[in-house]
Amino acid sequence: MKTIAILYPGEMGSAIASCLIEHGYHVVTYLEGRSEQTIYNAEKYHLRNIESLPELISLADAVLSIVPPHAVIPVVEQHIRAVMETGIKTPFIDMNAKSLETAQVIAAKMDLAQIPFTNACIIGESQRIQETGHIYTSGVRSELLSVILKGSIQETYLGDQVVKATQMKMCFTGFNKIITASIFEMALAANHYGLFDTLFGEVNTKLPGIMSELGRLIPSYSKHIKRRTEEMEELSKMLSASGTQSYMAEASAKTYAEIVSKEYFKKEKASTADNVWDFLKLLH
Repeated sequence: MKTIAILYPGEMGSAIASCLIEHGYHVVTYLEGRSEQTIYNAEKYHLRNIESLPELISLADAVLSIVPPHAVIPVVEQHIRAVMETGIKTPFIDMNAKSLETAQVIAAKMDLAQIPFTNACIIGESQRIQETGHIYTSGVRSELLSVILKGSIQETYLGDQVVKATQMKMCFTGFNKIITASIFEMALAANHYGLFDTLFGEVNTKLPGIMSELGRLIPSYSKHIKRRTEEMEELSKMLSASGTQSYMAEASAKTYAEIVSKEYFKKEKASTADNVWDFLKLLH
């Protein structure tokens, strides 16, 4: 196995691609209709652009899907159509944040099309994926991704029940994103009352570990706040479907949606913020 397709090389997709290339794989992608940033990423990491999805799955030994939540099902359906056109059942590995229902839908679609399918999730920062990354897999086909990742990124198999990787991802997602949503709300309040430096000086003293860890992640929200909203909405759906309380996940989704609607991060350039404190002061 030498050729892996990645749909698509965004921040995380590019990080995974770079890791695979370093370990001897030839990585290809399909860029029609993609953003300028995605095209730039593909060129930066020397990913070969294939002219069509049918051609891509004909060349690749496996396809890795790493896309925003709203694009998960469309990418699955595109893959199935390409398989039907070529008759080549290239294995499909979904590595996205998604609801339990979405994971089940994907598994059913792949089973009906008789396409080898692995459910997976990525936990870790794209900038340090080899250092901090941990990929969880589930489903009976999970050994394929284990072979691909061997020696590159830590991987743990959660069992044959295909939805386990999704459950793990969404529960972990709830930790830092719910905490971050509460930090954003308190930053809004502190800025409104003129207490930002006082409040967060105290927070940094009393809870230094939390601010140290989340401080590296929070500035990325200027680019990914819409995706964080989608992820919290998906978590809320998953918890509600299982009969588990989802108050915090639902509230976090509303907090992120409010930040998007008020365009807090567009009022001033978030790129001018040198640290997490300057970034949080943009919320006013």
